[in-house]
Amino acid sequence: MEGFLGKVLSAIGQPDGAPQNGQNGQNGQQSQQQPPKPNDLPPGWVAQWSQNYGCYFYANQATGQTQWTPPSGSGGAPAQQQHSAPQQQHSQQRAGEGPTKKALLIGINYTGSKYALAGCINDAYNLKDFISQNYGYSTDTNHMVVMTDDAKDPNLKPTAKNLLAGFHWLLAGSKPGDELFLSYSGHGGQVKDQDGDRASGLDDTLCPVDFETAGQIISDDLHRYLVKALPQGVKLTCILDCCHSGTLLELPYTYRPDANGKMGPVELVKHGMKLVSEAGSLLKGGFSMSKMTDAKRIFEEARVLATSLRGEGTPTTEAGGYKQEAFNENDNVERHILSISGCRDDQTSADTSFDGRSSGALTYALLSTLKQSRQLTLEQLLASLRGFMATSKFSQIPQLATGMQVNPSSPFTL
Repeated sequence: MEGFLGKVLSAIGQPDGAPQNGQNGQNGQQSQQQPPKPNDLPPGWVAQWSQNYGCYFYANQATGQTQWTPPSGSGGAPAQQQHSAPQQQHSQQRAGEGPTKKALLIGINYTGSKYALAGCINDAYNLKDFISQNYGYSTDTNHMVVMTDDAKDPNLKPTAKNLLAGFHWLLAGSKPGDELFLSYSGHGGQVKDQDGDRASGLDDTLCPVDFETAGQIISDDLHRYLVKALPQGVKLTCILDCCHSGTLLELPYTYRPDANGKMGPVELVKHGMKLVSEAGSLLKGGFSMSKMTDAKRIFEEARVLATSLRGEGTPTTEAGGYKQEAFNENDNVERHILSISGCRDDQTSADTSFDGRSSGALTYALLSTLKQSRQLTLEQLLASLRGFMATSKFSQIPQLATGMQVNPSSPFTL
């Protein structure tokens, strides 16, 4: 990618295509169109101004959905707003011309060092193929950047400087309705907490390929670059396949884990119902050694379940199954951010292989799950990822963190 860092720095100052001096529209004329009154739109919908088309488009603040025509039920929306943008221009997805998707994919193998990993570069390219084929992400360099330590372009090597430039590029020019995707596969570390908001006394970190000389990127800074800098109405989904990653972005909410990452009350009840169903199935038919093995497993799981329901180690969660975090960086502003990480802060994430091909355990589990079904709720996806780790004998427990309390029964989308 030619001049990548230069493009990043210019993009930070002014989104491509945005008019200067307060002008609206491609012809530079001030718009006379008035926005619809809030009570003319269904709950959760807002009108946003499109610079290039000189008209309003509509965004659902809860789901991130955007559209050019007024949402159903808006009733009083002015008739002149009910038109579509030119199809040819809309399909180009240039900044300022309607909803855009952008992705930054990072994979670091630390090749040739004593910290070498094997599957992280594969993770980046496997995710690239999957989201471009299934979720509509363009692979052109205006919408997707892949950073790996085997990149020929020095600007695309995942050094500390380039990673920070990449974060800026991902968010630069974003507007309500845009969807951003960030993946990181590599080493995660921990350093001494400097601001006293970590009970463990340690901040979580990302490790650039040059971390031994340039240092690690701490969670406080990741929050500043990726969370606080995210414009309102923009959706950011992060996949963090690294050690110590549960609260790596210092988001205000984590979904239902207690300090040990155990299931929350609702999950426990659902699991209990599943055990009852399995036990009933065992009573049908004749005796076998395999049924005896299953019976022992069900008995042990039931014992653990009973312990949890008695209150021993029961997770402390708030309404909706979320635990509210108390990081100093949190500013009580809700943001549409979703982070799926490979493990708790005190755990490591596996760099392993499946079918003879190296991969991070989280990335492989995620892709395997979504290839089977892309019609999953957040709760179902998290349960599937944790189930994969358990059946594969990995000790890591994937975590879900959010910038707002998202309904766990809402669909997972990218």
